[in-house]
Amino acid sequence: MNCFFQSLRMTIAVLMFTFFLPAGNGLFAHNPEDSTLIKQWENLDHQSVFQLATYQRQLTSIHYRMASVDSLLAGCAAETVLTGQHLYALLLRQQLAEERRQVNNEITGFQTSVRYRKGLEVIKLLYEKVLALDHHFTSLQTQQHIMALSNPNSFPAFEASKEKLQQKLRKENTIDMPPLLQANPYFSAAYMLVTSVISLGDSKQKGKELEEISCILDFTMQMHADLHIVNFETQYLNESNRILREECSALFAEYVKPLGYFTSLDICRKQDDWENVYKGIENYLKMMDTIVGLPDETSQKTAYRYQVDLDFAIDRLLDFINKYETFVSQGLKYYQKFQVIVNSYAHEQVCAQQLPLQFANLKKEIILSIEKFGDSYSLPEIKGSRLKDLLYGIN
Repeated sequence: MNCFFQSLRMTIAVLMFTFFLPAGNGLFAHNPEDSTLIKQWENLDHQSVFQLATYQRQLTSIHYRMASVDSLLAGCAAETVLTGQHLYALLLRQQLAEERRQVNNEITGFQTSVRYRKGLEVIKLLYEKVLALDHHFTSLQTQQHIMALSNPNSFPAFEASKEKLQQKLRKENTIDMPPLLQANPYFSAAYMLVTSVISLGDSKQKGKELEEISCILDFTMQMHADLHIVNFETQYLNESNRILREECSALFAEYVKPLGYFTSLDICRKQDDWENVYKGIENYLKMMDTIVGLPDETSQKTAYRYQVDLDFAIDRLLDFINKYETFVSQGLKYYQKFQVIVNSYAHEQVCAQQLPLQFANLKKEIILSIEKFGDSYSLPEIKGSRLKDLLYGIN
């Protein structure tokens, strides 16, 4: 029988080790920059599997002994007088039940500690992602591109035609258009159209001059409002990311508060102070383990409070993961909408030669952003199988 249970325990340990080893593609394997998190997570998995196997051996031993005691008690059930052996068996069973409760409490605390450690690694990763998003929005030239594209005055060909027309009008003693109105794209376009028609000169020449700027006028008038939508909504995403960064910093502060660690996330990252955070976790878990091992009710309540603090911190992290994933999903949809907008210009083929380089650059920028939001910034594994680890540790 002992050989059977020894074999069973070894089988359980091997199965658990095999089952919980990360798959070949690993966590966030599609992002090479996330390899540090993969390594940390795998190390925690390996340590956890062997520790849980130890707990499993303890529980198996307790269950085996309890089964023997139960058999003894069943044999004494018919006796009307309690014997010393019967009393001993009752006391032994009570002791074994207490041992089982103690091991189960240790397992619960251990699972919480695993979840907490993994949660810290996820916070580190998420902060790097948020900083990458911040750099993404900072480096975008969207606003500059749109300012150049949505105003006909920024097109050299349009400016040249307008200057020729104004010189011609000055000869006819026509007043100059005020600078404020010259900067207005709608008024400037209308001014060019009207004055081209009413100005003196050869009609064929005027038609040729108008033809030269027709694509510019058509593009800016059709795309002006849509391009500004892209600009405003990009600014909205940038501001939302700034708020997300602040929330991530606040999450870290609350997450490590039970450890007695009060350095901000940004400073911790810049000074590479993670070792002190890990020391804080070790000290906290040692205190929790010590209290869990005490049998009195006050100690059990204190241990429960320690564990609740960790559970609550993990719940905060899960809420932030939802916010982050929602933001990335929202950002992807926004850029897909931007792509539809910039591809909606009906005369792009006709006016291809006259459209400025900024338009092509804007389209490339949007395509690149879609790729980043769909791949680099997205964390599908956290919302999938690995979410179970954050919720329950290792099963």
